[in-house]
Amino acid sequence: MNEQSFLRSGETVLWQGKTKPFGVLDGKDGKAILKQWIIGAVIVLGLIAVYYAGARQPSALPGCTLLAVLAAMIVIPFVEHGSILGQRYYLTSERAVLVHGKRVSAMERADIDVCRAFERADGSTTLAFGEEVCDAGEKSLRHYGLYPATTLDENGKTRVTGMSFFGVDRAQEFLELMKR
Repeated sequence: MNEQSFLRSGETVLWQGKTKPFGVLDGKDGKAILKQWIIGAVIVLGLIAVYYAGARQPSALPGCTLLAVLAAMIVIPFVEHGSILGQRYYLTSERAVLVHGKRVSAMERADIDVCRAFERADGSTTLAFGEEVCDAGEKSLRHYGLYPATTLDENGKTRVTGMSFFGVDRAQEFLELMKR
């Protein structure tokens, strides 16, 4: 995909950015991920122990299945981290646009009822758009950067109702342009 092939006729790019590099376990997100891993490991290992302690003829399948679930829980944050680092963000004359590979998610500027900036410990800022995303709080910002909030319009077409630009620099410049 041409870097700016998402532009409509007559639409211009006013601002562009990308996610500032960060570690998978950095900040509040990292603490939440570690907590999730620990709780998941305790539950999975507990279930395995209970199964094998009570099984008269234990099978390897339940234990392997539960360990696969635990492995997926550990791998997913790394996959999402790589995904969010590959995103590009744009403010155009008409929309806020998130581009990741061939996937484009865009929110019409006229539909952006709320826009908030959340400062991160690394000096970057996450920009959140839409009431649903802004009200969800800081813990959900990475999620909405990866999976924008959507709804179906009256024609059955998907419409973005909220999203975030995760960990960008020059956020103040973006916010000034949004006022215009």
